[in-house]
Amino acid sequence: MKLRFVAPMIVCALVIGARPLSAQNWVSNSVPPFSWQWLASSANGNVLVTAVNNYGPIYTSTNSGTDWTSNNAPNYAWNAVVSSADGTKLAAAGPGAYMSPTAIFTSTNSGASWGQVSTLPSAETCEMASSADGSRLALTGWDMPIYVSTNSGVSWTPTGTPNQYTTVASSADGTKLVAAGWNASVIYVSTNGGAIWTTHGAGEALWGSACSADGSKIVVIGRGEPIYLSRDSGTTWTEPTNAPQTDWLSVAMSADGKKIFAYEDMDNLIYSSTDGGCSWTSSSPPAFGLSALVCSADGNKLAAAGYNAIYTTYSPPAPQLNADSSGVLSWIVASTNFAVQESADLATGNWNTLTNSPVLNPTTVRDEVQLSPSSNSGFYRLISQ
Repeated sequence: MKLRFVAPMIVCALVIGARPLSAQNWVSNSVPPFSWQWLASSANGNVLVTAVNNYGPIYTSTNSGTDWTSNNAPNYAWNAVVSSADGTKLAAAGPGAYMSPTAIFTSTNSGASWGQVSTLPSAETCEMASSADGSRLALTGWDMPIYVSTNSGVSWTPTGTPNQYTTVASSADGTKLVAAGWNASVIYVSTNGGAIWTTHGAGEALWGSACSADGSKIVVIGRGEPIYLSRDSGTTWTEPTNAPQTDWLSVAMSADGKKIFAYEDMDNLIYSSTDGGCSWTSSSPPAFGLSALVCSADGNKLAAAGYNAIYTTYSPPAPQLNADSSGVLSWIVASTNFAVQESADLATGNWNTLTNSPVLNPTTVRDEVQLSPSSNSGFYRLISQ
């Protein structure tokens, strides 16, 4: 199948109006006033889930934070929340009372209803990570090894890691994991779902981590630490040149690993990179004392959790359209809806929108459109809807 693309025209059309993070306007959403501690996002940024650490509720939004609802999840001391790429599968972990076992609650309908699926012996869980399809979960904690689940949290298996880990991140397929902790002085990396781990020397106050969809690009942050970066699934690590060594608190990464956002609360700044951590710029956050920062798969929707509010910001995306030899067109899941248009001849300027809707591939976190065998050649572009 011969495919012809008009990438320069597409890019020029789609980047009009795009703004850098420093110029964006943050919006305070209508979530009730709690001290929100945890936050997770779907790949397109439409579904958000947030929770309170000090025995509070879970709230969810299905329209990028405009409206929020709390359903039948109980008031627990929630330690973590996660979301699948499509936002339908959510999970939360936390004890129901002081030093009681950690309960795992899940939702399969974007937070409309919740149910408890399992319990872990420790009450000191710190963070959870999810595969893009929501089936594989990983959980860290102060006084527990890293636990993994392959059935959406119904059952858990402890891995051969020591205790006192405070952060964990997962690739889209759940096989590549990175974990770090307080006083651990090492970063743990697994490429087989937690069965085997390798260690890499690092600082002693590691607090947050994120990785790209394929697990090749990893970022780890900490308090009083530099930003640690790996571009080969944790085999080697580097430190960026112009990101300060400061009190990093939260970090988020786009699916391709090119966009990274890190919040530090010493000077109350958000640092952003659009080249995978090679260079950084700083901007003011929407409020002081943020506790969590997440982004959509394309990095164009950001959400931040803070005291009494959830903040969001958005810039128009410019996704790159790719094709493979089997005639599948794909692009990183975007923070706004896109459709594929086809033209047989650029000279005519006639573009027709394909009727087959994009399908999310959770392994790659990309939207895909399969071309029909009759499409022997043509020009293709993306258009926002």
